Amino acid sequence: MMRAKDIMRGGVVCARADMTLEELAAFLTGRQITGAPVLDERGALVGVVSQTDIVREDGTRAAGAPSYYWNLGQETVTPVSPETLRGKRRVKDIMTKTVISADEATPVRRLARAMLRKKIHRMLITRGGALVGIVTSTDMLRGLLDLLDQYEPVSKR
Repeated sequence: MMRAKDIMRGGVVCARADMTLEELAAFLTGRQITGAPVLDERGALVGVVSQTDIVREDGTRAAGAPSYYWNLGQETVTPVSPETLRGKRRVKDIMTKTVISADEATPVRRLARAMLRKKIHRMLITRGGALVGIVTSTDMLRGLLDLLDQYEPVSKR
């Protein structure tokens, strides 16, 4: 049985609750990620933040955000307004404060069901209550492909 530890990625990068939205945008873009756990000034896990949260805050498309963040058919990029990024809003103001996590021994099937039911794209993975990894929607797909490849090997051309 495939478990969270089999598909998770360690070395999780975390945003800080006191980051400005401008700092958050640079943080996510610079690491080519769409979201991250959030730590407070003591290093305690206090939430999760994503590009979607920035877009919801501003109501426009974040530069570089994938197309599913705005209406289909829109061809031009409407950057997040400077007022939103340079304002006094902080990560702690827009983050999701409910942290959903699972133990590293959790079956992947259970992770997938929880992510679908809660409509989330990342699940924080813990060991003894401490953050040790993250499983994203992409990790789920990678795990599925690995499993399928065991049964239907890809021919080498």
